[in-house]
Amino acid sequence: MKIKTFSILILILLGFYTLVNIQTLTAFPNVHSDELWLKGLTEEMITSGTFRVTEPFYNLYPRVVHPFRWLYHSIQAVIYAIMGSTVFTMRFISLIGSILSLWIFYKLALNRFKSKWIALALSALLALNIQFIASAHTGRQESWILFFMLLNIYLIYSKKFNPLTYSIVILLGIGIHPNSFLIGMTSAALITSQILMKERPFKDLMKLIGFTACGAALYLVIGFAWNPDLIQKYFEFGSSLGVDAPPISRLEGFYWFWYKLFNRIGGTYDLYNIKMELILLGLSLLAMPYLFLRNKRTDFGNALHQLAIIVSLGIGLLIIGRYNQTSVVFIMPFTILLLGEYLYPLLKSKYWVALVLITASSFHLYDNIDTYYEEMPYYKSYDIVLDEIRTYVPGDARVLGNLNMIAAFDNRNFIDIRNLGFLKQNGYDFEAYVRANQIEYILVHDEMEYLANTSPKWDFLYVDISYYPDMVEFLDHSTTLIGTVDNPVYAMRITRYTGTFPWQTKIYRINSN
Repeated sequence: MKIKTFSILILILLGFYTLVNIQTLTAFPNVHSDELWLKGLTEEMITSGTFRVTEPFYNLYPRVVHPFRWLYHSIQAVIYAIMGSTVFTMRFISLIGSILSLWIFYKLALNRFKSKWIALALSALLALNIQFIASAHTGRQESWILFFMLLNIYLIYSKKFNPLTYSIVILLGIGIHPNSFLIGMTSAALITSQILMKERPFKDLMKLIGFTACGAALYLVIGFAWNPDLIQKYFEFGSSLGVDAPPISRLEGFYWFWYKLFNRIGGTYDLYNIKMELILLGLSLLAMPYLFLRNKRTDFGNALHQLAIIVSLGIGLLIIGRYNQTSVVFIMPFTILLLGEYLYPLLKSKYWVALVLITASSFHLYDNIDTYYEEMPYYKSYDIVLDEIRTYVPGDARVLGNLNMIAAFDNRNFIDIRNLGFLKQNGYDFEAYVRANQIEYILVHDEMEYLANTSPKWDFLYVDISYYPDMVEFLDHSTTLIGTVDNPVYAMRITRYTGTFPWQTKIYRINSN
């Protein structure tokens, strides 16, 4: 097949894949408060006309003004200006990042295996990966971090550009999220591997480190200009997330990160059955000597490159110290490429092997999605829940509630209930805080009572829930219950219990003094 014809085929397949994902963009997975947090912050930046703002719905929860996500918020701002600020558009942005990632992955596989069909087959495996699809359907930065990561790996593999270009990609990645540190780790690891194989001079690594350090310093200069206490406040915020844990605790956390992924033990993020992928990754790493002992030097080199990238991702996560389950998507493309290294002789001569792999991945994907909905016998869509809440509360009212309901209200009039975890540090009791913020309505999910009854196991979801008795007393004596909305999915964010019971959201109106 001619190259031009094959390129058209690839574009058609990508177009079809995009259309299929657009149809299910808001239906799967459930909307997470982190998506709405990013959306709300971008809206505040648009309204204020500057990046130098923090979220209006956090006034006690510690936040830091910094320049590190400027590119991601800029992308959101442009798309919102064109398509409006909705759950669909915030997820559409992630889908764009995933489609770009898929295209670069195809180019990367083609560069490595020199076969359009093998590259297409491996790309199909990534496209059918449940974690990759979930990332494409979630309004967070992972799909864009993955794009810049794959882009840099492709550029370094192809040796078409110099270290300055690689550093620019890393620094643009920091404009998506500080966790783009992982892009720097994988880039440095691949270049180091190429140096060991005498494919690249040592000075390239030094140039990469030097250029990237200069760019990072520029970020810090801007950050200090915006906020002289940047480092102190950023580390204080990081401390609340556990990123300052000692080495032993980090290692323990690293073990539990993989254990929980394997056994689908999570908090508020949906976890999928990726046992097959994790087992393949483990077996592939254990069987590395087989690739190293192949006769061809190119096989040895490519195996070393893949090993370096995967190990650097693990080390990067360990250094960051915050083991968010969504970050596992970064491992998936390289697991598939590593699988390609093992199966290359078969994929090259027997096309049916690729068809078997794609068929198995399709069934695995179907099983994941089918199980996802089977585990939620009670279900109500996000839009329906918001519409029902709007029947009780005006859109411009001052509301205290969980951030996952903010889409029904004005950002600047909504106060996230996680602020309450910092009442004591700021000299408030519950009633004083409510009065000081002129709250008119309070939304209370059933999960709060569950968390209080099982305290302290799940307290971290609300930072600190010791204020709960005071809140209940205030609701009993100073408010009127004006409505109850059946909310089986969003009134209980612990994924183990989401949709397993007819959970509700109660709506209280503050009584006039």
